[in-house]
Amino acid sequence: MNPRRVSSELVLVVGVLLAVHAVLLWALLPDSAPRAAIAGLFGVALAGAAVALVILLPLARDAKALMEVLPVTGVAGATREPRPTQTEELSAALDALCKLAARAERVEHDDAEARAAIDEAAQLGASFLASMGHDLRGPLNNIIGFADLLVMDPSSSGKAAVHGGQRASVDIIRCAAQDLLALLDQVIGWARLQSGPLPLDAKHLPLAELVEHVQNETERRAASRNVAVRARRLPQVALLADRKQLVAALMALIDPTIRSGKTAEIELEAAIDPASELGMRSVTLTLRDRGLRVREADQDAFFEAFRPSFAPTGQRIAGLGVGPALSRALVRAHGGDVWLSSRADTGTTFTVTLPLGEDVPSSPPGIT
Repeated sequence: MNPRRVSSELVLVVGVLLAVHAVLLWALLPDSAPRAAIAGLFGVALAGAAVALVILLPLARDAKALMEVLPVTGVAGATREPRPTQTEELSAALDALCKLAARAERVEHDDAEARAAIDEAAQLGASFLASMGHDLRGPLNNIIGFADLLVMDPSSSGKAAVHGGQRASVDIIRCAAQDLLALLDQVIGWARLQSGPLPLDAKHLPLAELVEHVQNETERRAASRNVAVRARRLPQVALLADRKQLVAALMALIDPTIRSGKTAEIELEAAIDPASELGMRSVTLTLRDRGLRVREADQDAFFEAFRPSFAPTGQRIAGLGVGPALSRALVRAHGGDVWLSSRADTGTTFTVTLPLGEDVPSSPPGIT
């Protein structure tokens, strides 16, 4: 609807009505009527038309302005063209969106490149640690071996190479080298998990044999520190596991106690869990360490790599923190899990669950 057309039509209608009125007056008035009166009527008609025109023109302008603001509906063929300012605003908004999309694409590309660089650096670091393991183990094994020779009784003379205070010094050297070697093994093991999948040589392993290996390894590492593992109530079952990796996982849990240098006896118990709804069976190993205490604030993060943990007294627990993380990763690679609970009066209890009678993947996913 065009406001100018509406106003023109209204003026035309008023003019026609006035003209018809004047014609009727001209025809109906008698001939004796003065012509001046008729001319006056025509003047009145023209004045009314002018007044109507003066009144309708502002209304037409207001109607035009209102139609530019409000959409016109209900009229066939009526369309509302956008104002030039709206077109410019839409164009500017579209241009801004295009720029934002381009910037987001660049940020995503840069982020992908940064992630790739981080992953490459992590793999290079893991490969470096794994490759240098042999070179570091050699000197440490030599130190440990010659320290053992110094405290052994020679078969010829029957006398020890060292005696008295010297033996205690040699024990310190040997223990320090063993701790360093164990720490090196943990860091290299964690680096291998970071670099990719860890192949497991899974074989049927009797539970009693696994515990015996853990006891022997503890005795070897803590011979002069009086730390021992006492096993109780071991069921006659076999695990499908990698013996080397599983022993390393359990030793990583015992390592803080060995490093503390305190006399301790760790109790180990095992029990077969009821079968699950899917028919899977599992065994639960419980390691109770009455000498180790972890403050409550550190218990949830105890298995995070390279995060130090503290006892309730504020004393830092020995180790880099990579041992518990490595233990959990190795246990989960076998399809199980491990967690802890620690109290000031009873010490720390580690609970390890491992599946029975089920195959474990030969190449479980690596740690990310």
